[in-house]
Amino acid sequence: GRRLLLSESERQFIFGARDMINQSAGLKPGLLSKISDAFIRESDEPPYRFWLASCIESFLRGSSPGEQMFALNLVSWLT
Repeated sequence: GRRLLLSESERQFIFGARDMINQSAGLKPGLLSKISDAFIRESDEPPYRFWLASCIESFLRGSSPGEQMFALNLVSWLT
């Protein structure tokens, strides 16, 4: 069920063609990307930031190295 947080294009990017790193801008954002974007834009004080971080951490727990690298790169792609 964790992979349902990724869009189809994100899943193909992670598990398919790894040579598409330069084409990451063309990915359709999935729910994980939207949660990460909301986390980055949220200020440090609201309680929402804790819950968004908790969602991201739950995704990362037990995920594959490719999924972890994708989540790590989301930060640089979104900023």
